[in-house]
Parts: sequence; C-alpha cells; structure tokens
Amino acid sequence: MDSENFVDCCPDFIDEDSSKILRELTNVSQEQHHEVPSTEEALQHEEVPDHSNLCVAEIPKEGMSFQSCGEAHGFYKNYASKVGFLVKIKTTNYVQNVNGEKIIANQSILCNKHGNQTSCVLAPIRSKKIASEKCKARVYVKLDKEEGTWFYAIFEAKHRHACSP
Repeated sequence: MDSENFVDCCPDFIDEDSSKILRELTNVSQEQHHEVPSTEEALQHEEVPDHSNLCVAEIPKEGMSFQSCGEAHGFYKNYASKVGFLVKIKTTNYVQNVNGEKIIANQSILCNKHGNQTSCVLAPIRSKKIASEKCKARVYVKLDKEEGTWFYAIFEAKHRHACSP
C-alpha cells in the first residue's frame, strides 16, 4: 500500500501531522521490504492440490453424506491436513427443531487463506504478516432435514496458493 492510499484508508484516525510521519515510515518500510506481487498476478495462480497420496474415498465430493456436522468438518479437516492447508469455519447458521433446540442448518468451512484482509497498521508495526490470498477453496455443509444427515452442498478444490503436505 503506498503512503497516499494509507491516509485514505483511515481518514478518521489520522490528522495532517500524523499522516506526514506515517508517509515517512511507509517510505522507509517500502525501501526495506521486497515488492509484493499485484493482486492480478496472485489471482492468475489457481491450482487443484495434489491428490496422489490420497485414496478416492478421502477426497471430498459434492453430495457426500455424514451423520453429523462435526463429522463433515472432521473429514474436510483431515483432507486439508493431508493435502497441505488449514481450514477455518467462516459461518454457522442454526434453526430450531420441534423441541425448541438450536441445531446447525449449514456451515461454511474455508481454507485459512480465504478472503482479502486490509489493514491500516503499517508493516513495521504489524506483528503478524497478513496471510490472506483470496483463496476460494471451501466446502459448504448443509443439513438434509428429511434424512437428518449433513452433506456437502458445495466443494471447491482450487487454491490460489501452493499447498504443502
């Protein structure tokens, strides 16, 4: 992020004196760090992970059925560890059953490099590097109310980063 864009990112927090200091710090940090590839370059790299070390039953597919949402999550997490990426739960939606108890209706489980994070914190101040790479790999687990089972409604295997098992 160039120094001019940084000021636009957080207009409520930066006055003119502070923005001058931040521009100087940003210029110093840009000189000390390597260039980051542009978003367009990063988006061109999409690949399906290597499944050669997995048997067919270990690869998720749309329509796969599970007895619980936790079992579906565990299966995808196991697949991810064998292929070489981590997962996170993005959303979980609940419905009430006839007894008034909340049960999981659906859940989005994503690659941990999903999304596009932006930050107003300067690189020299930030303690952790932003790892998001707009990765689209995910699985969407949905409850089949008639059967009482969970199934993969959506499975996207392509990653926008290298996976390392």
